[in-house]
Amino acid sequence: MAESDDRVRRAIDAIRVHVRSESDFGSDAIERAAPRPAPMASTATVVAASPETTITNEPTAPLAPSRVPAPSNEPVATSSAPARPAVDARSPAFVPRVAPLGARLGSAEARAELDRLEADVAACTLCKLHATRTCTVPGEGNASPDLLFIGEGPGEEEDRSGRPFVGRAGELLTKIIGAMGFSRETAHIANIVKCRPPGNRVPEPDEIAACQPYLMRQIVLLKPKLICTLGLPATRTILGITQGIKAVRGREFVWNDIPVIPTFHPAYLLRNPDDKPLVWQDAQTIVRRLVQLGASIPNPDALKKFKDPPPEPSA
Repeated sequence: MAESDDRVRRAIDAIRVHVRSESDFGSDAIERAAPRPAPMASTATVVAASPETTITNEPTAPLAPSRVPAPSNEPVATSSAPARPAVDARSPAFVPRVAPLGARLGSAEARAELDRLEADVAACTLCKLHATRTCTVPGEGNASPDLLFIGEGPGEEEDRSGRPFVGRAGELLTKIIGAMGFSRETAHIANIVKCRPPGNRVPEPDEIAACQPYLMRQIVLLKPKLICTLGLPATRTILGITQGIKAVRGREFVWNDIPVIPTFHPAYLLRNPDDKPLVWQDAQTIVRRLVQLGASIPNPDALKKFKDPPPEPSA
């Protein structure tokens, strides 16, 4: 009888985890005009890849080591506002927000480091967003991806589930990723802030600055071959540009020796479906560049829909 009860308890626990990780789709944040925070710390000059035009920004100083949070599970209180408890990896209520460790792609070392980063984010109280969050949303996907997507921040559904891009915009992003020959599991999806801004507003500069060390640590850990920024806030945070998203989408820039190609945020496409062909052009540009960089496309059959399929990578 005891053995039977134990099996029932395990089954109930498994159902709870499944329900938490497969939340219903809902609305996502809408791309809006954003303040211009300081760009991500970079040791590389931002340049356009086009031979006709070159955009050169002054390189920003590397982030001071003291600004990068050391791996720790201890929260650092910096706000006097009444805080709701963070979803802490040490708590019995903690539910992994990505695939179980054994099922995640990437090296064992990268997966372990990513788990430590997620635990640090879950315990973070460095900005005021921690006081109103339900879950932190560190990101999900391959721990050693060729392709990294970076968006703005969690919305209502993301805050509830702890997973990035699970609203209507997330559903569209999933389709875009699939059309590129990748999946949410083989790529990686993150945001410039890891907690939901109230009302899905644009993250404020101090909030972006507080989360920037986590994002830098995440990029360094993931080592992507290429970054695709989604929308204006993410693009300005990474590159420090002053142009609008329409002026830079589909063009290649470089951040710390990593190619960066911006495109529209999927939420923008929900309001402006006529611009979907532009994102399809950007997606094909990204895949062709990845092939040039030696990336392996997980589902090469998806590339048959490309206007000009990328060449097979050389042996």
